[in-house]
Amino acid sequence: MICVHVGSGKKYKNCCLNKIIQVDFRNEKYSDCIDEEDARIFFTLRNFLFDYTNKKYNINSELEDFRDINNSQPEEVQQIREKLWSDKNIIKEYIKENPNNIDKETIQELENWNEKNINSKFILYKYEEKYTVLLGEENIYYVKGLKDTIKNIIPENKVPIFVETVLLPFKGQIIYDSYIIKYDISFGKGLKENFDKQYKEFIKQKKIKYQL
Repeated sequence: MICVHVGSGKKYKNCCLNKIIQVDFRNEKYSDCIDEEDARIFFTLRNFLFDYTNKKYNINSELEDFRDINNSQPEEVQQIREKLWSDKNIIKEYIKENPNNIDKETIQELENWNEKNINSKFILYKYEEKYTVLLGEENIYYVKGLKDTIKNIIPENKVPIFVETVLLPFKGQIIYDSYIIKYDISFGKGLKENFDKQYKEFIKQKKIKYQL
């Protein structure tokens, strides 16, 4: 099981989730990622929410503010992340207090994160030119990367693969919360054929999600 963190791009130490994959941020634009400005907004919001959650519940005293959050290692924010996505009251309270003076449009994005996030395991089924395709229990999800294409994080020759992440709505698209846990489980021919059947059945039933 491997945890992947997309943030500052530096190499991280081993943590309780095993090896951390280094993410190489190059000066490239990827069609399967949100644009650079949207990525900046996302990471700013994520850091604000993590900082608020951390202070409210006294989770990690070594992370003093959102700047520390931004430069943190995955194991340092693991409990913060779990708390945030397990308790819908946190974002509601953050919005009510609005400690970072966020505008109304951005508050709407946070409300959508709170109500529509999907914290689950998926099959990373394949990569397309503009999306990473995840199979859920009931739908296909077409997901955008953040600062780096997911294909650079989990190579194409490794898919299909079990992953765990939090899907979020953002500016009319589906993104993830910048953390992916991948499970190194080998699939036999029979399982891969089942994934193919599931994908085709979802297509047939129009269980396709480009938005949450």
